[in-house]
Amino acid sequence: MLLGGRGMVLPIIGQRSGHYADHQRLTGFTEELAKIYPDIKTLPSACCFLDSALAERLVLREMERNPLLNGVYISTVGRTGVYRALKRLGVAGKVHVVVHDLTQDNLDMIKDGVVDFAIGQDVKTQGTLPLHLLYQYLTKHQTPERRIYTTNIDIKFRYNTNDDAGNYLY
Repeated sequence: MLLGGRGMVLPIIGQRSGHYADHQRLTGFTEELAKIYPDIKTLPSACCFLDSALAERLVLREMERNPLLNGVYISTVGRTGVYRALKRLGVAGKVHVVVHDLTQDNLDMIKDGVVDFAIGQDVKTQGTLPLHLLYQYLTKHQTPERRIYTTNIDIKFRYNTNDDAGNYLY
């Protein structure tokens, strides 16, 4: 959508194996992108090992190799490195960025015009519901009502991150 259906996107993940969420996020992103926007080329994913300095170097290197790069999708920690690289190159706002997690730094990067969208996945429910269900099972022998629970997905961008007083919603 941000790229008008054309372009080149660099996906950055945290680690190659052992992190299920990274794998799911990347798979969902690349599959949907290929299905809906076949004219957008997804570059091979880069791995930043949860290191923002490495994420910065990855973006700087990829921009040097592919000056037509116009999108970065980062599913992990390291987002501030992407931010620094795009600011340093003077392409902030021209290269579109999608990140995960509604953290203060992500909301600040949206405000600064470097990040376009932050995807939040209801971390409070994700963190507390499994513990609650496990507690109920262990102490009261109550099995969960269902096998799969879904959580809300919130997408924040420049125009829905503040309340009327200018305060961040998260």
